[in-house]
Amino acid sequence: NVPYFEAMINAAVANALPNLTAALRTQITNDIRNGAGSSGGGGGDAIPHGIHV
Repeated sequence: NVPYFEAMINAAVANALPNLTAALRTQITNDIRNGAGSSGGGGGDAIPHGIHV
């Protein structure tokens, strides 16, 4: 539990990838918060969905 963790993640994503939509930033933040991708694989057979560019 690091104070301001979510804000730090949102800022880092926004600064690194400024063209991302708010929805995609939210999804990335939620995935990080929920532990997705901690192994570097993102879930094996999981198919990404809901990303619109």
